[in-house]
Amino acid sequence: MKEFGVVATRYASSGTHIEALRIAPIENNALGKTVEVTRHRAVMLIKEGNTLLSLFKVDGKWRRGAKVEIFLLLTEYLKTKKDAPTRDNLENLPSF
Repeated sequence: MKEFGVVATRYASSGTHIEALRIAPIENNALGKTVEVTRHRAVMLIKEGNTLLSLFKVDGKWRRGAKVEIFLLLTEYLKTKKDAPTRDNLENLPSF
């Protein structure tokens, strides 16, 4: 299975859930080409056994953040921690 870094997110106008993510494959500690995927595709990547991690730039270099997981509340949310709010919680990543 593959490892992907999430470098940016786009939330719905309601601000409660992610509509799309920008991800890039991570191979040999190098970041590949960034592509845009839908929320549904990100969920499917995780269900297929791939790993998604949040990535942050520090001093111009990408740093690994938390693992993105699926949490089922009323729907499937993309989160880095299981908490009560019914919304995605990757808002610290850049928006696009």
